[in-house]
Amino acid sequence: MMDLYVTFRNENETWGKPQNLGEKINTRYSESFPFVSRDCKYLFFKSNRPSSLNNESMEHFYGNIYWVNAQFLEELKPKYMK
Repeated sequence: MMDLYVTFRNENETWGKPQNLGEKINTRYSESFPFVSRDCKYLFFKSNRPSSLNNESMEHFYGNIYWVNAQFLEELKPKYMK
């Protein structure tokens, strides 16, 4: 299974350690292909988790596109920048 991670650039222009996005995004199924909207308001990603569109796992299917408010990424930033 695949999970999504985030990393932030430090003040010295180096990248911090990748941090798993946790249960807010990741499930026991695969999440992949994340991107943030140009206005930085939304995180879009693909998941093969069961949903109202499909009642079974899509292990051998491409999955659905999901989106969430991306504000939680900014909230993670200070936590991982230490």
